[in-house]
Amino acid sequence: MTEWDILGIDPTSNKKEIRSAYSALLKKCHPEDDPMGFMRLRSAYEQALKLAEKVQTQHFIHDIDNDSLTESSEAHLVIAEIEEEETACRSTDIGSEFGYEYIQLEEPLADASSHSDMVYEQLNILYKDVFKRRDLYEWRKMFLQVSLAQRDNVKAEVLRFLKQHGHLPHEIWSYLNEEFSLLEITNFPWKALIQYDHELSLDYLDPHAACDFEHYADLRFQVFQLLQQMQYTESIKLGLEATLLYADDPVLHRLLGMAYYKRSEYEQAISAFTQILDRIPEHEDALIYRGYAYRHIGWFEEAVADFKLVIKNDAWHAEARKGLNLSLYAMNQRNKGSSSSKLLPYAMKGSDLETGLLYKCGEHLLVWPEPPPKGNFLTYLKQNSEVVPKIILFGIGFLVNVGLVIHVFSLLGDISIIPYLLIILPILFLITLIYYIDKLER
Repeated sequence: MTEWDILGIDPTSNKKEIRSAYSALLKKCHPEDDPMGFMRLRSAYEQALKLAEKVQTQHFIHDIDNDSLTESSEAHLVIAEIEEEETACRSTDIGSEFGYEYIQLEEPLADASSHSDMVYEQLNILYKDVFKRRDLYEWRKMFLQVSLAQRDNVKAEVLRFLKQHGHLPHEIWSYLNEEFSLLEITNFPWKALIQYDHELSLDYLDPHAACDFEHYADLRFQVFQLLQQMQYTESIKLGLEATLLYADDPVLHRLLGMAYYKRSEYEQAISAFTQILDRIPEHEDALIYRGYAYRHIGWFEEAVADFKLVIKNDAWHAEARKGLNLSLYAMNQRNKGSSSSKLLPYAMKGSDLETGLLYKCGEHLLVWPEPPPKGNFLTYLKQNSEVVPKIILFGIGFLVNVGLVIHVFSLLGDISIIPYLLIILPILFLITLIYYIDKLER
């Protein structure tokens, strides 16, 4: 009987599915009532997790719905092929009865459940090596042998470490969130880095360069944080300091370019984004930002070229189309007096209807309308100078008339009708009041 048979599920690389099956069976198989059954269940659970992790680690994830791992023996064959390619230290004793091997860490986290400092130290060693830090395989390998019983202890140390060390690529954050459900943790400081890819990749760092990459990575992350806090001057200062350590990182030039752009230092921004494009010619963000920077300094032809390059790869890119239209319009305004027919075919190239219509609309259509001034009590009275006095007079007159009617009936000694009047008159008053209120300008 395979581990999948014990768990009652088909072979899968989905850890959540494995954990759900284990949790459901655990309610029926209590260790005190059936210790042998519990041991079999626990062993099957851990082996299934290791098989799933192996498949993910080496990118052997297949479509389970297409029965790529329909039998446990096939999964074992995949693991066997992986093992032939691995050069890491291995253990042939653990798990040998199941017909496969798995990675044995030099100081595995599986042995560190009661040694919190050891877990923290291993994470620190991995984080300090920037080139291992960026490697998803290294992170997968670290948590490969963590069992369910040890998981809570390990998770506590992982959270303690991650709260102090946030400079990780988005791919690593996604994996850690999958393993430890970081987004569900209240006040976790790096949720934005998990939810959005801020392009803080470490892949552009050259391991052969003479550089203290740990210090450089820390500086770069501080630049990013200052930029997020809109402290643009400080982020530029720190970014220039980082370029003295390592000057060939497109990620840093992107952060610097954005900071310069936010400070309206468009020529410096253009220089930063150009350095990115020299290495990555079709970098979308760099083209967009440089295009708008060109537009701000009046280099409309260059701006048009950048925006059109983005549109070539993404025909419906909103920012590129907006920038192209505004740049073409500015070119048309600048060339007023000359024939605009020379620009129009260029604008209409590619059936860009929006750009073509832009030349036929007035300049006021390109300006977002100003919001109406905030009103106060006086402006409200001015807007309703005819209706408000009528409401006030009607209210006063109604109260006077009600008082007179009640007074008259009291003098006549016939007070039995007064309750009916107190019902009918307010209804008439409300109907009339609603009529006037409907005429108010809001």
